[in-house]
Amino acid sequence: MGDLIYPNRMTIDEAMGYGMPHIGCRYTRDDASATAFDDDWSPCAVCGKTATNRHHEPPRGLHSARDPETGDRKPGALLMITEWGRFVLKPALIALCGSGTTGCHGRRHAREIDIWWRFDTREYEEQWLSGYLLAHGIRPHSEKLYGYGCWNFDDGGRRWSHRGGGY
Repeated sequence: MGDLIYPNRMTIDEAMGYGMPHIGCRYTRDDASATAFDDDWSPCAVCGKTATNRHHEPPRGLHSARDPETGDRKPGALLMITEWGRFVLKPALIALCGSGTTGCHGRRHAREIDIWWRFDTREYEEQWLSGYLLAHGIRPHSEKLYGYGCWNFDDGGRRWSHRGGGY
């Protein structure tokens, strides 16, 4: 497995959200703060109500990286250095209702809702962490990643997985 650069306070589980597929929203520029919903109406990935916020998973304030090509600082991004190359990855975006203090978005920030990405096999996880998938055509935030893993949710004991293609 390739070496990764993480800030000291970041766990592998927190780092795993970088580059994973979005749910109901997307980036509109190469900037972690430039986001939009996919459609005129996006449901909250947790409760199904109208989404009012695009949550960064992990939160974008967790880290920032420098682009290895340009040296530009990328707030909210993670620099992943692997045997297959260097990759600047942004957090996944997940459509949620509420603000950072209300609704499902507030509950996520209060850690009442858990959201995490898991690969289906250890081999797929190692292919991601080594940079192999990125170097071989799987782009960050690609829906193709759902062929390797899924988003998992725990809302007070109610658990489910999301594999793309709607809600």
